[in-house]
Amino acid sequence: MLREMPKGDTGVLTEYAGKDAEYEKGSVMLTVEGRRVMIVDYLKDKGLYVVDNLDVTAGSISPLYRISPDKLQKIIENKEE
Repeated sequence: MLREMPKGDTGVLTEYAGKDAEYEKGSVMLTVEGRRVMIVDYLKDKGLYVVDNLDVTAGSISPLYRISPDKLQKIIENKEE
C-alpha cells in the first residue's frame, strides 16, 4: 500500500530549506531519540526529510512524518575482520 504525505502540508521551513538532500531515499537512519527510520522523500523547499518509522510492532502502521536533517544520524555498522 502506497502512503503519501497529506495534501496542503504546512511544515515549517528550516535552515536547510533550498539545500540539496544529504541522504538518499531508502536510507535507514537513526533519530536522535534512537528510533530507526527510512527516508521516503526530501522536501527541498522546506529542508525536511519525510520518514517512515521502522520501529513499529508487527501489524501496526506508523504514519509518515517530517524531520529536520539535524535530528538524523547515520547507522554505524560494526565490521569485524
